[in-house]
Amino acid sequence: MKRSVILSLLLCSVLLTLAQGRKVDSINNLINKATTDTGRINLMVKKSKYVRNQNIDSSIALAKKILSEARRVGYYQGEVNTRNNLITSYCFKGDYKSAKENLKFLETFIKPSKDSSDYADMYGNYGMMYGMQSKYDTSIQFYEKSIGIDERHNNKAGLPGSYSNIAIGFQQLSNFPQALFYQQKSLKLAEDAKDEVSQAYTLVNLGITYTQILDSAKSEQAYKKSILLAQKNELKDVELYAYTNLSSLYINQSKWKEGYEFAMKSASLAEKMGDLGIQASSLSKASVSLANTGEFSEAMDLAKKGILIADSSKQPLNIYQGFAS
Repeated sequence: MKRSVILSLLLCSVLLTLAQGRKVDSINNLINKATTDTGRINLMVKKSKYVRNQNIDSSIALAKKILSEARRVGYYQGEVNTRNNLITSYCFKGDYKSAKENLKFLETFIKPSKDSSDYADMYGNYGMMYGMQSKYDTSIQFYEKSIGIDERHNNKAGLPGSYSNIAIGFQQLSNFPQALFYQQKSLKLAEDAKDEVSQAYTLVNLGITYTQILDSAKSEQAYKKSILLAQKNELKDVELYAYTNLSSLYINQSKWKEGYEFAMKSASLAEKMGDLGIQASSLSKASVSLANTGEFSEAMDLAKKGILIADSSKQPLNIYQGFAS
């Protein structure tokens, strides 16, 4: 099998407040110096978002502690932000049950009007949850709600992520003109704001769209630029998705050595981050590359390992990738 699944990276607002790759120890220092409960909780939320870029399980554990603290002191915005953070992490873990439970809670907990940024964030997380389950029509509907609110209030901080994420739905439905339209809007906002974090995320997804319209040169260029920005800003998830999609690009070009190299880079990084879905997908792609160089025994071992991990991820595209390989 030559054709390999390509995976889009959701641009969450999770890292936009940490655009310069702030170190966890620096945040800890600020937390220790915080003079108010709300200030300390806000910094802890930032820390949990950064930690998710390194390890999803650690971020979930930390977010649960923050949630307890926010509820103890009655800090409304701290609880809303923490639950949105948890929802994102649960989605990436494939724990959609926990994600939906938190979304249902927010529907009754959010206090401002239904045209508020809190609702925009909630709708965006609904879009993410459905998109990661391959329910793209529903995902797009929720992102349209989120974008509508942010555009009415000129919320330029939230729009790059929503533009980039709704484009993923259009990508998966093969509506590439719409995908490019939203990706270019996202990239323009990020460039105007000199936001290298948003640029890195959007470039990964642009690379995917270019791959799907068979523009391999632009695709490879976008992935490699995203890797440079990711390494500069310590964006492990961007680096991960660029690796796995570069592997797919090379496999589709029958460049088996390069396909294997980037698939194994992706699998190793995914394991460190606790991302079962990408680890499984990457192992499957590595097995395809090895099989096409005649190394069937090692290829079979990798394929079987990929299938086991894919089942645990509960992500349809990754499960498909494993069995197809």
